[in-house]
Formats: sequence, C-alpha cells, structure tokens
Amino acid sequence: MKILQKNSVNIKRNEGFSLIELAVGLAVLGIIFLAIPSITPTIQKLFVAENDEQTLNKASSAIKGFLKANSRFPCPDSNADGFENCAAGIDSGVLPYKTLKLSAPVKNGFGQPIAYSVYRKSSATVSLDADLASLKNRFTPILPNAEVSTHSNGLDFCWALKNAIGSVNSNSYSYVGSSANPYNQAYVLASPGASNANNLGTIFDGINQVNSKGFELPNKVIDSTYDDTVKSVGFAELAGDLQCSTLIGRVNSAARTSFAMYDVQRLMDYTVDFRALALDVHEGNVDQAEFVDLLAKLDAAIYLAQTIIAIAEGAESFGVAVAAIAIPAVAAGALTAKGLIDAANGLSDAKEARDVAAAQKVEAAAQKVDIDALYTAKLAEAKAIDAKGWF
Repeated sequence: MKILQKNSVNIKRNEGFSLIELAVGLAVLGIIFLAIPSITPTIQKLFVAENDEQTLNKASSAIKGFLKANSRFPCPDSNADGFENCAAGIDSGVLPYKTLKLSAPVKNGFGQPIAYSVYRKSSATVSLDADLASLKNRFTPILPNAEVSTHSNGLDFCWALKNAIGSVNSNSYSYVGSSANPYNQAYVLASPGASNANNLGTIFDGINQVNSKGFELPNKVIDSTYDDTVKSVGFAELAGDLQCSTLIGRVNSAARTSFAMYDVQRLMDYTVDFRALALDVHEGNVDQAEFVDLLAKLDAAIYLAQTIIAIAEGAESFGVAVAAIAIPAVAAGALTAKGLIDAANGLSDAKEARDVAAAQKVEAAAQKVDIDALYTAKLAEAKAIDAKGWF
C-alpha cells in the first residue's frame, strides 16, 4: 500500500513537469509567431537574392561564352530590340539576348530585365585602347627583319585588359561604388528586387539603373531600402581567368626566339661570306704558288741550258775552262734544285689550304641551310601562336 502511494506521487510530479514544459514551448512558439511578420520580408529578400545570383551567374556565363567566340564582350542592348548596339558612347543597357543567341530576354524571378554595363574606354592609339566591346589589333608581337603578324583575337582582348588595369578609376566608364569613389569593372550586371525599396520611383534601388554607368557595390547589404543584386567582374580577375599573362608571354617568348634565330642566321651569313672569301684567298695563294713553281721550273730550264752551253764551249777549247765552269754550275744547280723543291712544297701547301677552305665553305653552307630552316620555323611558330589567340 505504501508502494502504490509512492508511485502515485511520482506520476503526479511527472505530469506537473510536462505541463511546465508545454507552457514554455507555447510561449516560445508565440514569440516566434509574433516575429514572423517582421522577419518574413527579410527572409524573402534573401531567398530572392539567392535566385537573382543564379540568374546573374547564367548571364555572366553567356557573356563569357560570347567573349570566347568573338574575342570581345557584347555591347549593351540600348533600345530593347534584343541586339547589341556598339555605337560610340553606348556602354549601358540590357543584355542583347538575340546577339547572345538566347531564346528569350534575360529576366529575374519578377520578370524584370537585367541591367548590363561594359567598360568601353577607347583610344585613337590602338595599342592603348581599352574598349572591351570592340575587337582591334591592339597587340602585335615584335618580330625580326620587318616581319609582321596582324591578327585580332583574344590576345588583343587581353591587351585591352592590361590597358584597363593601368587606367585610373573614372566615373566616365562602367563602375561600382559611387560617383565620387568609383571602381571600374570589366562589366556589371544588376537585377532589381521585387519592389521599389527606396521609394525613388524605379524598380532599381540606389544608383542602379538600366542605362547607368554606375552601380552599387556587389556586397551591398540587403535591407528595407535596398533589395537589388549586383554582380561585377574586375579587370585583373578576368585576366587571371583567361590566363592572359601566360598567353601573351608565350607569344613574346616565341617572338624573342625567332629574333635570336634571326641573329644566328645573320651571323651564319657572315660566316658563309667569310668562308667564301677565305677560299678566294687560298685560290689566289694556289695561283701564286703555281706561278712560283712555274718560275722555278723556268729557272731550272734556263740553268740547264746555260750549263750545257758552257760545257759545250769549254769542250771546244779542249777542256781548259771546264773546271772553272763546273764549280759555279754545281752551286747554281743546288740553288735551282732547292727553288724547285720549295716551289713544289709551297704549291702543295697552298692546294691543301685551299681544299680545307673549300670544305669549310661547304660545311658553312650546309649549316646555313639548317639555320635558315630553323629561323623560318621559329618565325612561323611565333606567327602561329599570335594567330591562335587564346585557344
């Protein structure tokens, strides 16, 4: 009996504790229900912002696809006909969906068009131009021997990005931030929120507008007065994505290699000319040695004839002058023989040197053929890389 009473007490205590928990839970739920009306708009805006971010990412992908195909950005659609308008000074509008080969205009979840602005800083000096919606031959690799390679492709777009990176921020071109403190961007996309949050008469908030050069910062906080979503791509970021430094460096490296081969080729031309001159000199040496050899032979013939005559005259005088003639004849004969030997050796040496020079000339000519072919190949490689662009 005592045990039952004890259990009964425990049951009552447990039931009382559950009621307290239930009361606390109801109080918490009440607080949550009271807060829902105030936090619902914020939650909705965050949800919409996430969807808008996806829309802007798709739009950005379409722009970059156009860039890869055309080596430039599309110009904005300034009159809502779906096509780009590339007239001078037009850098803002909406996405030209027909130019981008899209089936319908790009709009956000509320059916509002996406604002689009592109950096278009042009210059009369083409190498300094930074109009990202225009294809120009801004970059030309420096090639040897007055060779040129003129191709307009992604490398020229990369060069435009380089020019843009080096430019001072200006509110005259596409930017985010404020008119007083602009940050120029390669392009900007903006999606308006569900309502005119700042009550200034347009669906866009802040400085965001369809035909505006300036837009709010992409990380601007969404609140009761701002519900737009902005996406922008900077010059350096885009140049990194496209690997512009690597691509331009590769072309310049190939151009420098062709320059080096051109220098070697010119040196080889000099070597060939020098070998030809050396052969001419040795040919002259052979001619001179042959002339000396001929003179030595003539001297020998004259000596022999004079000796015969002298001996004959001595014999007619019954040998009286033979001894007197024989002594100087022997000495002259020795000199004549030495002259013949020296002349023959000189001729042999001259011919040997000529043959060496001739072989060197042939070798130099063969080397020049190889160098010429290598220079031609390196020059063609530099031109091919320039023509290839970024693909």
